[in-house]
Amino acid sequence: MKPEELTLTAADNMRHLTISEDMVKAVAFAARAAHSDATVHRFVTALVMTNILTDPFRWPYVLRTIMNLENEE
Repeated sequence: MKPEELTLTAADNMRHLTISEDMVKAVAFAARAAHSDATVHRFVTALVMTNILTDPFRWPYVLRTIMNLENEE
C-alpha cells in the first residue's frame, strides 16, 4: 500500500497489527504529562513488564517510579 492510498477506515481496521488500544491510552497518558519520548517508552515497557497495562488506576504510580529512576540517573 502506498501512503496516498491510505484511508482512515483502512487504518482503523488494521490497528490490531501494531499496538493495542490499552497501549495507545498508556502512551497518551504519559505524553499528556509532557514527558520525553524515552520516558514514555520506558513507562509503557514497565506497564507490560509488570502486567498492568490494562489497569490505568496504577499508571500514575508506575510513571512516577520511572520518573524517579530517571532523576536518580
